[in-house]
Amino acid sequence: MRKIGVALAIALAAVPSAAAADTDRVQVGGSGSTRDFSRQTYVTVTAPDAYVKTGFDGDHGDWRGPPCIVSSNPSLSDDVSVSWTVGFSDSYRTAEEAADRGRTFRDMPTVQQGTIEIPHRIRGKEVGGITGYFILAQTRQEYGWAEIGLGVPLTRGVFVAARFWSTGPSFRCAVGGTSSELWHLQAALAAAERVVIDGNLPAARLRANGQRRRVVGFLSDGFGHPVVGVRVRIDRKVGPSWRRAGWASTNASGYYKALALPGVVRAAFGSLRSRAVRVR
Repeated sequence: MRKIGVALAIALAAVPSAAAADTDRVQVGGSGSTRDFSRQTYVTVTAPDAYVKTGFDGDHGDWRGPPCIVSSNPSLSDDVSVSWTVGFSDSYRTAEEAADRGRTFRDMPTVQQGTIEIPHRIRGKEVGGITGYFILAQTRQEYGWAEIGLGVPLTRGVFVAARFWSTGPSFRCAVGGTSSELWHLQAALAAAERVVIDGNLPAARLRANGQRRRVVGFLSDGFGHPVVGVRVRIDRKVGPSWRRAGWASTNASGYYKALALPGVVRAAFGSLRSRAVRVR
């Protein structure tokens, strides 16, 4: 796991971990700014250790954590919790702006902010990282509820805007001996650190090379990561025109290859076209 809260103590180790982390998936493709994305691409969110899922409704959910004990009045004690939302927008210019606009309480004092590397996985394999931005803020009250906004680019001009909101009793309390102020900061950070982009992102570059009786190439997204398991069309130049000559599928690394007759060929995927190459 890539750490962003290096200046903070590891508070979540104060209580036993849950038997298995609860993970939810938010579908990226559908409508609006992400209508052209694959329906098999998701943003996955995973509960911090010691939290369990209590609700999920497509793009938002809730996790319940261990009890926060109010030592002066145990009857006021209650479980801590984290609520989260994940949205998408093409109205932001930077990941930092997406992180800021994704927050609800933007007037809360900022505790920490900076870049974070979000893993990008396809079919269970990590294919690279995407640099996002986080803003961690905390209430001024003694119990210190915390909110983190997270912005992650998906393609040019389209961002994830996620929010994690860590709350508990509205009194000074402690979780396993850790103060509520520190606990809430670490819970919000832990939630942001477990975000993953899962699935193909929009293709942005298509390469082709001609070899003896075949054409080979690579299909990648805007981060240079592979686009996996899709069909690439092979066109052959006949006179002034291009005619379809076959198909090839990208493998788990984004590469494809196809047999081709000698001549000038190119690859195509959606609106992308490779340069023309000669097959010997």
